[in-house]
Amino acid sequence: MGDFLASSGGLGAIGTLAQGVGGFLSSGAAGGAAEAQYGAAATNAMIEASALSSQYKVGAINMILQAEAQQAEYESAAVNYELEGMGKRGSASMYDMQAALSLLNKANTLRSAASLGASALDAVRQGAEAESKLREEGRLFRGTQRAAIAAGGTDVQSGNALDILRQTDEGIESDSASIRLSAQKNRYSLLQQQKNMWMRAEAEQLESENYRIAAENLRNAAEVSDLAADNMRKMGDLAYSSGQAGADMYNRFAELALQSGRISAGAYRQLGSVASGAARTAGYAGLLASVGEAAGMLAVKPSGNKDAGGVADFRYSMLTEDGWGDISYSAGTSDWWKKNEYKLGSFVPKVKTYGGI
Repeated sequence: MGDFLASSGGLGAIGTLAQGVGGFLSSGAAGGAAEAQYGAAATNAMIEASALSSQYKVGAINMILQAEAQQAEYESAAVNYELEGMGKRGSASMYDMQAALSLLNKANTLRSAASLGASALDAVRQGAEAESKLREEGRLFRGTQRAAIAAGGTDVQSGNALDILRQTDEGIESDSASIRLSAQKNRYSLLQQQKNMWMRAEAEQLESENYRIAAENLRNAAEVSDLAADNMRKMGDLAYSSGQAGADMYNRFAELALQSGRISAGAYRQLGSVASGAARTAGYAGLLASVGEAAGMLAVKPSGNKDAGGVADFRYSMLTEDGWGDISYSAGTSDWWKKNEYKLGSFVPKVKTYGGI
């Protein structure tokens, strides 16, 4: 056996086997390195995806904070509009009070005007009474005067006596005219005051109308302020909803980034597994090939046999993505191998590889 191994065929077979084993080990190392490289790429993909996801989540938080700040600004503006509306309603109430006070003043002015009209009528009545009294007193005085003149024996129809009586009559008429004139002047003055009162009442009516219109305008302005406040709140709600929508979008992007990272990492791991499996499969194939080649080297015809050599037929089956397939390696040119197969033993190895060993 020692001589056989020391022969050129034995040494060649051992070298071939050693080379096959070395290739098998190298292929395993290369497969492990490839798998480690793809594993590192998978880890980097997850790190990048996590970083991107964190950025999107920070963006979502910023969107919410910005939306809340905008909503607070709109709410502040709404409160200001509400306060403005309350102030306008308060001013409208004051104008309503002024309008009512102007109407009250108008009523008092009209009562004063009516009183002045009554006073004017009373002045005429008082003048007429004073004139009538004056005339009665003048008539009595003239009668007394006439009787006194006649008692003195003077003719009252001529001369000085007649002049005296005429002067008395003229005095009575003059005083009566003065009383009538004074009464008319008083009446005119009172009527003029009454007219002024009427004009004043009209002014107070106009003033009341102006106050009422101003109050109505302020109430309308208050309603506009209320509408503006409602619009501010709606805009605040819209800003917040928009922020929520943006935040949801960023959160979805964050989830998609993580999902994409997981997919990429899974793909890298699968590629690593495939590369490792392919390298180890190639190593097994090389090892089997070297075994077949070494067996061929050992298949030497014994002395005195008429055959030129033997046949070494090694078959192994490999599981690939396409299914089981047989690969054969043969050495020699005769059936000597088959005759002496019991000496070397049956060699039909089967190697199952799929994505790794």
